[in-house]
Amino acid sequence: MEKKIVVQLNNILKIHNGRTMTLRGINLNVYEGDVIALVGPNNSGKNILGRVIGDEIKPTAGSVEYFFDTPDILSNVGYHFRKNIWPDGFRVQEVIKFYRDIYGIKDEAWISQLYEVFRIKSHLKEYLNQSDQNWLEVFSMFLAFMHKPKLLILNPITTTIWVDIRIGILDFLKKYREENNATIILTSPSDAMFDALCNRVITMHHGQIFREDSAIKIKESGTSLTDYSLKVYADIKKKDLKLKNQDPVLDAILSKFEMYEKVFDKAFNELCKKHSDEEIEQMKLFNDIKLIQINLSTTRKSIEKLAFSLISINSLKFTKKEIKELVNSIDKFIKPVKKLDPTNLYLNESIAFLEEIKDVITFCKHELIQIFNETALIHRYSSDNKTSLREKRKLKKLKRKYIKEEKQKIMNKIKKIT
Repeated sequence: MEKKIVVQLNNILKIHNGRTMTLRGINLNVYEGDVIALVGPNNSGKNILGRVIGDEIKPTAGSVEYFFDTPDILSNVGYHFRKNIWPDGFRVQEVIKFYRDIYGIKDEAWISQLYEVFRIKSHLKEYLNQSDQNWLEVFSMFLAFMHKPKLLILNPITTTIWVDIRIGILDFLKKYREENNATIILTSPSDAMFDALCNRVITMHHGQIFREDSAIKIKESGTSLTDYSLKVYADIKKKDLKLKNQDPVLDAILSKFEMYEKVFDKAFNELCKKHSDEEIEQMKLFNDIKLIQINLSTTRKSIEKLAFSLISINSLKFTKKEIKELVNSIDKFIKPVKKLDPTNLYLNESIAFLEEIKDVITFCKHELIQIFNETALIHRYSSDNKTSLREKRKLKKLKRKYIKEEKQKIMNKIKKIT
């Protein structure tokens, strides 16, 4: 039986503060009943990805599609907030009433069950801004479950929380997933949570999916999540594994670049064989060709750095600068050749050399310049599918309108309560 997709991410790009790409080119299907462990080093993008999946933040480009039985995203997603800072004057019981009003929760048996699992009852009259931070983590998870969501985004619970509560929450999670066929995203779960719940593990690195593995196979091999993560992090450092979602344009450009660089080097080496070292050192044309060779190498390294590290607007500008210098060095060689006197001894071999590297010149002066246009590089992460573009825009507009209306309803209820 084919699995049902509940969330689909297409070419997701997220730019933070208008400068740094925290997610780039993410393509991911999340299936009903999945429990996914999102792991990765600090600043790898795992928490940002969780927030995008949970509709807490919007991507800069690309699309997130939800396939719930009802169109109301708010009611279908439960998000466990990492930061638990509450304003003065809010008691626990007031926030619970607020949530019950928002979602129309009338199931008293369900609320009683949650009270027991998350140890809520003894805290009802407490002010949230005066509550213990460890307990606030538990309370945040309690709020995520109140409306019985189909999709849950859960952050790790600190080990400083009492063991009996952690065990109770873990047992509750297993039961909830089984009874509701719920989908759960766990960012940096504990070994115990991983062993008890997960069927997939996704490792993030520099805003991309570095690799994905079956959690079931990892567990069958007797490997803990901690040991698995250490091995993958070692692979990240060695760069032995290729990024799963390696940027398709950069990947193709880099392959072409390396091919054309070899063509150039071969042509230049053949030219050098015809002349002595003394001639090569004294001739300005050879120096100009050598400058092109150096700029080719520098530009390739700059593109490689982009391909295997976090892209920022500054790094894109740096690469564009390298490309511009490369093109300038090519022009610096071509222009004098065109002005050579017909009687010049080097005219024929200079023209022959230009003929050999004409594809290299075309690639550098046109394709590279076009690809590394900042705007184009960012916007191509949005869907490339041109069919039914108008319908897609209408649908997205309706979704934005619906979400805006839902948020306005919440704000109105907040005003009534406060």
